[in-house]
Amino acid sequence: MNFSSAMGSFKRRPRKVSADSRGGLRISLADSIFGCEAIKEIKRILACESCKSSGNDGEEKQKCTVCDGNGSMQMNVSQHTQFIVQCNNCSGEGYIYKNCEKCKGRGYFEKIEKVKVKIPPNLSANSVIRVKGKGNTIYWPGETLHSGSQFILVDSPSAEDGIAKRGVNLHTLVKVTVDKILAEDEVTVKLFNRQDVKIKLESTKDIFEEYEIDAPFLNNGKVFVKVLPEMPTNNIEEGKRESLIKALREVYGEGEHVLYPAGHGS
Repeated sequence: MNFSSAMGSFKRRPRKVSADSRGGLRISLADSIFGCEAIKEIKRILACESCKSSGNDGEEKQKCTVCDGNGSMQMNVSQHTQFIVQCNNCSGEGYIYKNCEKCKGRGYFEKIEKVKVKIPPNLSANSVIRVKGKGNTIYWPGETLHSGSQFILVDSPSAEDGIAKRGVNLHTLVKVTVDKILAEDEVTVKLFNRQDVKIKLESTKDIFEEYEIDAPFLNNGKVFVKVLPEMPTNNIEEGKRESLIKALREVYGEGEHVLYPAGHGS
């Protein structure tokens, strides 16, 4: 039988492939807080069961014609210096073997598939989730077929939809009309349209001071909300404007005409 380089090779040891594999997954900040089930596309390396990942058929062989079956060759560097080197054609085996017909000598196949990744609530950034049985398939010593695990590094942004996560806490800013603040109404703040928190407004609270809200869904974390007063944009009749100004100044007094940047003198 004629063994050409295109259809044959030395008798390989099984290709070194780790049973476990790794990948990355980017999710939203909301999903990292409330949890989700994500679909991840992964690449797996699967051992050829026909040749047990050796790449050879294991039977038909031919003596290497380059080294004449010795597995090594003599190399003359100079008249008085010689080296014995391994034969590159057969990698020291001395024989050329026929490639496995199923994997064409590769020993493995590559497969792209999709897996479901369950994201638990309150997952920290750069956490690793293990998906058992979805790693690479290799042969353990003793020719036992084994499937490893897929380790997925899960990342998420630190801010999204006007909400920032710092440690275990969430921080956001909302605009509230002046009448709501003066009336000290209770308002609802929607977080990612998936969780509501309520605030009892305080008319005397400084705009730089945040409302602190307990949030059991954050695992001991809290939600901090800064309220920014929103002035009316519609035109006010002059008489009503004067009445409103008068009422406010009777309660709060008239403001200063000379102003300083926020934080001045602190």
